[in-house]
This record gives sequence, C-alpha cells and structure tokens, in this order.
Amino acid sequence: MSLPKPELKDVDETSLTIAWAPFDIPVDRFIRIQYKLPHESWDDCVTLNAGPSKEEVKVTAESQVGDLVPGTPYFVRLVLIDSDENIQTIGPETVFDTAPVNCTPKERSCIV
Repeated sequence: MSLPKPELKDVDETSLTIAWAPFDIPVDRFIRIQYKLPHESWDDCVTLNAGPSKEEVKVTAESQVGDLVPGTPYFVRLVLIDSDENIQTIGPETVFDTAPVNCTPKERSCIV
C-alpha cells in the first residue's frame, strides 16, 4: 500500500495545515503524521495521530501542525501504523516552510 504525499493547505509563522488525497486503510491500521527539522533524524521526529480506523474507510484528512519556528523548513510525511504500533508503510516526505515573522508595522488609522 502506498500513502499519498502531504500537500500544504495553509501556512503561518508557527503552523502548517496539511492535507492529503483520500485513500483506503485496513481495519487494524492508524494514520500518523510525522514531522522534523532538516538536521534531525526521523527517529527523533514529532508524531501526531491523524486517527484510527474502526473499519475499512476512505481517509480524507487534514491536520494542523503547530508550535513551529517561523521561517523554518519542516519535513513532513504520513505513516501507516498497525495495532501493535509497528510502522507498516512510510509515505513520501515533503518539505514545507513556515512563514517568516512579519516585521512590517501595522497600518494605523484615525477616526474623527
């Protein structure tokens, strides 16, 4: 089984919202999102649950990854986990950058 590549849906300074194409998963499998910095190993990545499968379902999902560093690239991938917490399938990784900090002064207006 191959997993879809995550796509960027929205980005700001400290979060990424990712989405992926629908796909079928077996009854006893779970989808997880993993992300890491470029210099980190996948062994040290952050893992988020994207939801368990109670029955065979078509998964259409999006998830927000937060508390990130502004202006920084992150590697993101989906993994398929079995009920014993073993990785069954690793999806393709994608690199997304968080938005840089906006240092532009906010516009002021006066109401008379």
